[in-house]
Amino acid sequence: ADLIIVPPLENFVMITTWGHESTIVNTSNVLMALNEALSHSAVLLQAYSKRNEAEIVYVTFPFDKVEEVSDENGEKEANMNLVNHPALKKLSECVDFEHSCGYVTFINSAKQFSERQDESPPICSTNIEVTSYDDWKILDMYFGVPLFGPEVNKHTCDLLLSRKLCTAESLTALTDSHRKLVLYLLDFIAEYQIVPMAEDDYCGPGDSKLFVCQQMPGTSLPPVPYPTRNLMFSATSLTEITV
Repeated sequence: ADLIIVPPLENFVMITTWGHESTIVNTSNVLMALNEALSHSAVLLQAYSKRNEAEIVYVTFPFDKVEEVSDENGEKEANMNLVNHPALKKLSECVDFEHSCGYVTFINSAKQFSERQDESPPICSTNIEVTSYDDWKILDMYFGVPLFGPEVNKHTCDLLLSRKLCTAESLTALTDSHRKLVLYLLDFIAEYQIVPMAEDDYCGPGDSKLFVCQQMPGTSLPPVPYPTRNLMFSATSLTEITV
């Protein structure tokens, strides 16, 4: 059955389907776009902004270390910098940022990108301070060297070389940490399947199991099952919803 309602969102939302680039759509058209995408894929729907543009900052990793400063009482505290954002620290508990490269996108939907005088989003290393973490939300995260902009590309490549990410020691640590990340993901998927998954369940070619699976484009790997329940993450809570 088609969706007939979605939770309250901003005027513009971002729709992401498995193996495809995200698209920004107006909420007036979101049901049409969602129902079309849901016919062949699970969909991630994210609030974007009140307008079609929002302030975006790319935080490349491995992250630069931010020195601690002392407050008026002499106590150590971290700079109000996006690399110290609580959400990023929480994410680092699951993702190995030290042995991999890529970037995390932060969005400030309260401030419009058009208000900035420069035309391109800045790279966030150790020199982008903010007045409040509350206005900044993690939008997405990508592994690998970004190709969409020369500055963010160069900064990521410099980090890759300076942190010696291609050494055998670093690659071994990365393999181990990514294996754990895959297990976290599979545990999450199994928890939110309509039909409970056994430990040896997977969706192979010609599989007749009732799990909903998706083949990663351009690979010969077994299709990956994804959650078949409707989930909503708001603030710090993940809940199952009926729509």
